[in-house]
Amino acid sequence: MGERVELGVNGIAVLSRCTPALIVVAGVTIFRIFAAAYMPLREGEMYYWVWSRHLAYGYADHPPFLAWLIALTSFLGKSPLAIRSAFIVCWGIAALAVGRAALELGATAIGASMAAIIFALIPQPDSLAAIAGPDPAYVMFWALALVFAARAARHGRPSDFVSLGLALAGAMLSRFFGWALAAGVVAWACTPDSGLLRKRLWISAVLAGALYAPFIYWNATHQWMNFAFTFVARQGFSQPTASHFQSVQSIRFLVFAALFIPVTFALARSGAKTLLAWTALPLVFVFVVLAFFQNIESYWLLGPFTSLCVALGPWLIARTTLWRKALVALWTAAAAYTMAIIVYAVLTSGGPLYERYFAFVPLAARVQGLSVPAAAMPIADNWVVAATLEFNGVSVKMFGSGPQVQQWQQWYGSRLPQRALFVSDRPLSEDYAGLHTLKVAYARVTPGPALDFMPSATSRATFYTAWCLDGSQDRTRQPRP
Repeated sequence: MGERVELGVNGIAVLSRCTPALIVVAGVTIFRIFAAAYMPLREGEMYYWVWSRHLAYGYADHPPFLAWLIALTSFLGKSPLAIRSAFIVCWGIAALAVGRAALELGATAIGASMAAIIFALIPQPDSLAAIAGPDPAYVMFWALALVFAARAARHGRPSDFVSLGLALAGAMLSRFFGWALAAGVVAWACTPDSGLLRKRLWISAVLAGALYAPFIYWNATHQWMNFAFTFVARQGFSQPTASHFQSVQSIRFLVFAALFIPVTFALARSGAKTLLAWTALPLVFVFVVLAFFQNIESYWLLGPFTSLCVALGPWLIARTTLWRKALVALWTAAAAYTMAIIVYAVLTSGGPLYERYFAFVPLAARVQGLSVPAAAMPIADNWVVAATLEFNGVSVKMFGSGPQVQQWQQWYGSRLPQRALFVSDRPLSEDYAGLHTLKVAYARVTPGPALDFMPSATSRATFYTAWCLDGSQDRTRQPRP
């Protein structure tokens, strides 16, 4: 009886010390609900919504989990908040899991609370606006995998290995980078610091492999569509040139990597915390090498940064009061500035980060107003325009090359209409490949009106159209670019 009372008192003490984290996570979640409700959907979110209408175990651009999440909340409707609701939950769970992972790896309740706060306040617009995409589920499963790997190492319970396998599968089915997490856990299991993890890690591996196998099968039965896009089309490898290090994306990534690598080495070089180094550093080193051949996006660091946050919280608590206050103030200010930009976008229908998203709904209305009276079906040669129109109730065909086009045609057919309104987000100059393809498919292609939208002084978008008439039976088969 005395032991139960003592455990209860200790539990209350731990909870009270974690209260700041719970408050911050709750506050950020409320802000995400606000942002998700009032920020217009991006073209990528509309594209993923189309995926959710065609549930499968794989898609051209990403593994399937994000489409499953959107389908899971489809009963709420198709408002921005409804589509983003599951992703808001993922961010909240991820923050709490980061704190729990810190506890499992030996941090105090205050240190774990700080780890959760650092993660919750990541000053990234997509995170704070709860944009629907692969990252929310990806980092949630990443954080949960750290929790269960640490538990399995300490206790060796079969349930922890089952949970670890589920988390690893979730990460790999959310982003391809999830493989780096799985490899990091396996590598850590081979070190003396991993405790009992090696004993039953096969349970996790078998379970994760069984859940991932259908994705491999889907690729095998769809011309290896996703793998080809991931390794070839998306990467865009080229010869090493100075231009790769001059782009904004690569410069930003290299700055972050230059800070990330030594900090991770310093904070996770011994004991059970080496789990964090094994799951964070290898992927960052891979990105550094890739930076010689292509532009690297800084948000690709989100998975490794999740591991780093677990170590940053306890480290920050151990600093002197002045340093701690200064670093917390700097991080909080960056998050507050990012939130302010989002609020500005909501209030003004524009802003530096959201230039054309406010034009998508009126675009669909204008296209429908042009195409219906002319009995012309809208067509497009890229998923940006196609998804925008389809989401807003305008049926559209897509033509061209690439895995996105192939998948769209599997869903909606490849035969182009004899009378069409071509819509593009690029000017229809003579060197535009899409225009050349249309002239092969149609006897007459004449310029249509330019659709110009300016919701605010800082938000503008222009789309271009062409009337495509007299498509023959032979020509209305899929034209070759």
